[in-house]
Amino acid sequence: MDDRLLKQLKFILEIDKEKNIFRQTHLSGHGRRENDAEHAWHMALCAYLLREYANEKVDIGKVMLMCLIHDLVEIEAGDTYAYDTESLKTRKAREDAAKVKLFSMLPTDQKNDLTALFDEFEAGNTPESRFAHAMDNLQPLLLNHSNGGFDWKDHQVNARQVHERHRQTRFGSEKLYQVSFGILLEHIRNGDLPAKPLSEMTLEELWQLFPIVLREYDPEWKQWYAEEEKLLRDHFGTTVRIRHIGSTAVPGMTAKPTVDILLETPPESDPDQLAGLAKECGYLVMSAKKERDFRLDLCKGYTPLGFAERVFHLHIRPLGDWDEPVFCEWLKDHPESAAEYIRLKKELQIRFEHDRDAYTAAKGEFICECVRKARNRKGQD
Repeated sequence: MDDRLLKQLKFILEIDKEKNIFRQTHLSGHGRRENDAEHAWHMALCAYLLREYANEKVDIGKVMLMCLIHDLVEIEAGDTYAYDTESLKTRKAREDAAKVKLFSMLPTDQKNDLTALFDEFEAGNTPESRFAHAMDNLQPLLLNHSNGGFDWKDHQVNARQVHERHRQTRFGSEKLYQVSFGILLEHIRNGDLPAKPLSEMTLEELWQLFPIVLREYDPEWKQWYAEEEKLLRDHFGTTVRIRHIGSTAVPGMTAKPTVDILLETPPESDPDQLAGLAKECGYLVMSAKKERDFRLDLCKGYTPLGFAERVFHLHIRPLGDWDEPVFCEWLKDHPESAAEYIRLKKELQIRFEHDRDAYTAAKGEFICECVRKARNRKGQD
């Protein structure tokens, strides 16, 4: 037997030891603990089956091989639980040493190939490695979900820790991140994952959890509004006027991915009854002025883990000539103002990423000036 083949066969036998490395995650159906080889096999098949949801085009063969080799180093380094802060401190050093020892068993060309592939996975800087990491997060999540969150409860893991890991999934697949997000919210509601309620958070904590995020215009925002408008009409009836306001209502506008809705009702409406109807649609009251010219500001899509996939702000007021629709129409009709507003928002986002009040206040002068021009133009017409 030649030396090359001998090295390859010895390596094949060595990696059989991966079946003896047991993880903290249990098999579905409340089975025994899963081993590393089962995890890698399951990840690889997940990648193949779910490849259509990758954010970017990927070489699926390369992704599957990444999945299959990414935990081989644990034969030497041992399993490191994702939420074990002490073990995580030494994980890289242990796995780097294991990588050299293990892959050095192979012929030089294959040693270099697998080392490069392992390093690419760890760096997470390519479409393939980002999608492989998404699988590394999703596969144990699905098992734990099937077991009622047993492993989280057993290790006393909280929602913030779990979400911090799973938010990385969105770099490989936005679609699968949203699926994961929904699963985590379900376990928070069921009490499997402890999470601090929004009502108990300080303003600073809320600003950290809900930073100012800007996105390029997304045509789906129009559809989000249409679906939400139908829901609101089904609850509020035909006596109200509902309009899409805010930056997401302006085609081409960079905006926070939050759909703002103005709902106007007859002046004699009961604010408490209106708030109750909004709550039936899933809204939470942020602020309420219930006297003459009442104002109710409500939100939807704010969770203990951060923003949900769809976020809405609902502004309930008496029927009137409000500034927000005027501002929207001005931006639609004046591209130069829209471009200036985009520049302003991007500048303010950098300065006030975690201070929503300051961000909003700093836009006030520009908005007021545009509204003033629009009303003057209307008066001249």
